[in-house]
Amino acid sequence: MDRLVAKVKSSILKRGMIPKGALVCVAVSGGPDSTALLALLLKLRESLGITVKACHFDHAFRSGSERDAETARRQAKSLGVEIVFERNKNGKPQKSIQDTARRMRYGFFERLLDSGYADLIATGHTLDDCVETSVMWMLRGAGPTAFGGISAVRGKYVRPLIDVSKGEILNWLGERKIEFCEDPTNATDDYLRNRVRHHVIPAMEREAPGAVRAISRLTHLVESQGEVVDAIALEKMTGLITKPARSGGFVLDFPLLANEPVALRFSIYRAALKMAGLDIIKLQMTHVESIDNLLVKVGLGKKSVDLPGGYMARLDHDGLFLGLASETEKFPTTKFSCPLEVKVGDMALLVALCSGEAHEGAVFDIAKIADNFIFRSRIPGDFLRLKNVKGRKTLKTFLIDRKVPSGTRSAMPVLANGSEILWVPGLFLSPSIAANGCTVNTASLKWI
Repeated sequence: MDRLVAKVKSSILKRGMIPKGALVCVAVSGGPDSTALLALLLKLRESLGITVKACHFDHAFRSGSERDAETARRQAKSLGVEIVFERNKNGKPQKSIQDTARRMRYGFFERLLDSGYADLIATGHTLDDCVETSVMWMLRGAGPTAFGGISAVRGKYVRPLIDVSKGEILNWLGERKIEFCEDPTNATDDYLRNRVRHHVIPAMEREAPGAVRAISRLTHLVESQGEVVDAIALEKMTGLITKPARSGGFVLDFPLLANEPVALRFSIYRAALKMAGLDIIKLQMTHVESIDNLLVKVGLGKKSVDLPGGYMARLDHDGLFLGLASETEKFPTTKFSCPLEVKVGDMALLVALCSGEAHEGAVFDIAKIADNFIFRSRIPGDFLRLKNVKGRKTLKTFLIDRKVPSGTRSAMPVLANGSEILWVPGLFLSPSIAANGCTVNTASLKWI
C-alpha cells in the first residue's frame, strides 16, 4: 500500500467516516481532487469493505462545462465505476453564483441519497480547502466554531482527503499519469476563496513556512472543542425552551439564558436557529453578537434583529424568540354577530349566547352592542377607558403594561367601536358593554 493510500485509510478509520458495507458515491468534477479521491477509494474498497460509485453535476454556468462531464465519464469508464450525471437547465444566476451552485449541487446529492443510489457522498475537500475556508471565515469575522473549517464528517457527507495537501494529490496523480481537468475559473481572482488561495495563503507561507499545516492543526483543535461546547449548548437549550413558537422556532427563557457564559450563549443561539431550519453557514459572528446584544442591553434600544434567510431574533415579555420572521397573521375585520366563530391559525374567536349561571370568557350585554361594532386587529390610535380611571389609555401602553408579547399582538382580535376598544381577550372588558346583575340577554367572548 503506497503512502497516500495509507494516509487516506488512516483518516477514514480514525474518524469512523465510512462503515463497512456502505455504498459510497464520489462526487467527481473532473478536477484533480475528486479524481484522486475516486482512484484512492477504489484502491481501498476491499480493505474497507465498501462499494464505490460516482456522480457528476454540471452547473452549466460556463461554456465548455460539458467537457468536464466527459472527462468524468472517461475516468469512471476506465476505472469500471458506475456513474450518474445531472445538468442544470435553469441557466446561470445573476448574483450569488457560488451559493446557488452549492445549493444546486447538494440538492442533486440529496436526491441520490433519497433514491438509495448511495449511503454516503464523498467529496474531494482537502487540507488546503479546510485552511482556506477557515481563513475566509476569519476574514468575515466569524466565531471560533466557523474557524473549525470544513468538517471531515457532516451527516451523510464525508471528506476522506481532509488530511491530504493539494501538493500531495498533484504529485500522486502525476506519478501515475492519471488524467484530470482544471476549472478555468479557479485561476481568476473573482471569488474570495481564489484570492485567499492565490495571495493570502502564499503570503502566510512566506512569513512562516508550514503555516498551512499549523492552521490545519488549529482548525481540527477548534472543531473538536466546538463539538464539546455545542453538545453542552444543546443540552442547556432544552432546559431554556419555554415553548415552541407558532411560526416555527423557539422561545427561550432569557433571564436564565443571560446567566450563561457568553461562549455558551453564542452556541445556544446557533443550535436553536439550526433546529428552526436556518442554514447555519449563513449565520455570521456579527449576527450572533447582535442577538446577544438584545439580552445584555435589554431595555436600551432594539428589541429584534433580522437574520439571514428570513429568520429573526426578538426579545419581549414572552422570552427570546429565534425562528422564522413570518408575516404576522392579522385578525380579519369581522362585523359583530352572535353566534360567531372566526379561526386564525390555531386560535379561534367564539361569540356565543350564555346559558345558565356559569359562563366562560368575558360576559357582556347583547343589548349594548351597536351595529357598527367590529372585531379587528389593533391599529395605531386605539384606546380604551379603564374602570375608575379618568381619561383614556392607549391600547399599545395597555398591552405593554400587561406584558403581552409583541409577536402575538397583531393576531389577537379586539372588539372596537371606532378607535375605542371595548374588549381585549382575557385582559379587558369595557364597563359600557359588561353584563350586570339585571341583565337577561347575555353572551360570552372567548379567544382560545
